[in-house]
Amino acid sequence: MSIPIEGLYQNGSLGAGKPATTQTQTVNTETAGAPISYGQAVALQAGKVVPANAAPIYGVALARSYVDSEHFTDTQTDTWKAGETLGVLREGTIAVPLSADVNKNEAATVDANGLFKPAGDTDAVVGLFTTTGNSGDTAFLQTSLGYTSATKDQASSD
Repeated sequence: MSIPIEGLYQNGSLGAGKPATTQTQTVNTETAGAPISYGQAVALQAGKVVPANAAPIYGVALARSYVDSEHFTDTQTDTWKAGETLGVLREGTIAVPLSADVNKNEAATVDANGLFKPAGDTDAVVGLFTTTGNSGDTAFLQTSLGYTSATKDQASSD
């Protein structure tokens, strides 16, 4: 039986890149073309996913669900390395890292670092925040990218 005191054992936020609901999700398996943080927005470049620097995006990087290790001394990481295979959420609700404060039911977009923020009047929208969140924390992003988003290779303007 759960303890009926809200926030007693969890503050309500999930780690970046974790699925936020049990609803149906669409996840594609892709290869990282550069280091990618959990929950970071990604774009396709030369057939691999790389951190997105603007919307539209290809998807959101999922976090690892397990550690492939026999040793307890391995350093945990929150980043996919170039060449690793990762899950990219294209439809569903996921915890994402924030670069600005957001409100529930506010339209979402991506900043130059692949983090999420409220969409301005001229920004491309990538989803909807279903929870509030503070800059530097996470919030739940509901998205359905479909085929109108960045499904073709995008060149980063680095």
